[in-house]
Amino acid sequence: MFESFYQNPILREYFNPNQFHITSWVRDPVGLYHPFVFDFEKKFFDKIYAYNIYTWMNKWWWLSIVYSIIYVGLIYYGRLLMEKRERYELRLPLILWNLSLALFSIFGMIRSLPEMIYALDKQGLQYTICNNSN
Repeated sequence: MFESFYQNPILREYFNPNQFHITSWVRDPVGLYHPFVFDFEKKFFDKIYAYNIYTWMNKWWWLSIVYSIIYVGLIYYGRLLMEKRERYELRLPLILWNLSLALFSIFGMIRSLPEMIYALDKQGLQYTICNNSN
């Protein structure tokens, strides 16, 4: 009745996976299918690699607290250091910073939207929101 999102010839040409060394469909160890997987992402589907990452994060979890304390300290002491100095003209750097954040968000949306549409099309809204994929 309705043509599936990935069967549309115009969209298939637009999302041509061969341009960027992308595999069209990959099935992960859990059994879920993922559209448009980059080459570097394939190693995350390897159970041994995933276990090594899990082990590393469990071993070094406390580093996130150390980095957070250093960050808060730099913010606090940076403000104290800059109180007695002249203000900087940061309009252009802030414009560039916000532009880079906007571009990052756009690329993130381009990367995640096909998988979201696939999940909505094949499984529905409840699966898309409630399934934890593990």
